[in-house]
Amino acid sequence: RLCVDDPKFYSYVEFPIGCTKDGVEYRLVQDAFLARPGARLARSLGIREHEEVLFTVFAQGQKNRAKPPKESALCLFTMRQIKEKIKERIQS
Repeated sequence: RLCVDDPKFYSYVEFPIGCTKDGVEYRLVQDAFLARPGARLARSLGIREHEEVLFTVFAQGQKNRAKPPKESALCLFTMRQIKEKIKERIQS
């Protein structure tokens, strides 16, 4: 994250993001898309339809590997969750 009015990047914040499925960690982002959920998805996530969700495809990230493994996972994060993680990171 970076504030718009910060030409020297003092406000730059990053944090690890990923998800786990069947005991396997997925940490290598392949693609992401920010959108608002439909009614059914919003209900299942416990959020309102106007809240933004980051749809992210992950592969099993491994350092020094030219190509990611074939397995991937689609993970969803609400922008509220991401903002909370950024706040935690800033305060730590």
